[in-house]
Amino acid sequence: MGVLRTGAGQEHLPAAGPAMAAKSQPAAPRSPHVPANSHKHQLAAKKPSGFESWRNVGDHYLRESGDVSLAVAGYSEAINLASRKERAILPGQDNWLVMALKLDAQSQERKHVSSEKN
Repeated sequence: MGVLRTGAGQEHLPAAGPAMAAKSQPAAPRSPHVPANSHKHQLAAKKPSGFESWRNVGDHYLRESGDVSLAVAGYSEAINLASRKERAILPGQDNWLVMALKLDAQSQERKHVSSEKN
């Protein structure tokens, strides 16, 4: 995971991997009266899920770089890691590409389930 392949056998390491989303969040200010360990617990609770991290990668490539193929790779990884709730299409939040990939994933899942029944 993490290496994205494009045509002609080129490999790209995402400059904005899942760690990007975690690093972009400001650290909680430390109070001199609160033990350092309690802040670690708070920060761990605020870390984005794998879905959110990879979705941020896809967003970066689509919006900032205009690289649709790398955006698809990031979004696809996000959908692979998504919970059932995260796989639901959210028209106010999902862009056209995420919606299309979620629909494709749902279709593939239905095909898989129906083939198991036969």
